Amino acid sequence: MYKFNPWVIGIVFLVGFTILAMNHFEVRSPLMGETAQTKGQIEDIKIGFGIKGHGYIQYLIFSYKVDGKSYKGTKKIGRKYGWQKIGNYVVIEYQINKPEKHKLIRCINR
Repeated sequence: MYKFNPWVIGIVFLVGFTILAMNHFEVRSPLMGETAQTKGQIEDIKIGFGIKGHGYIQYLIFSYKVDGKSYKGTKKIGRKYGWQKIGNYVVIEYQINKPEKHKLIRCINR
């Protein structure tokens, strides 16, 4: 009978955790397809309470242009992105085949 060493599981878990940590715990989706990045601008912000009433959550409404056509998007953000203001810029990653499918990468304070 073959004996399995539990250290192997621990090492595999540690390597996987390290790779995720180096990517800021974000996993790229293969379903997104080929992507590109562009800049957008925040048009409106709504403020809400955080989990169990602690802290705050901002609901951003932003727009971005791809090939001369304008698109709008929304994103609920917390402390990771900091306090945002109307007029700040955002970096958007969008799918080339469907520009309306997007992902907020970061916010740029002006």
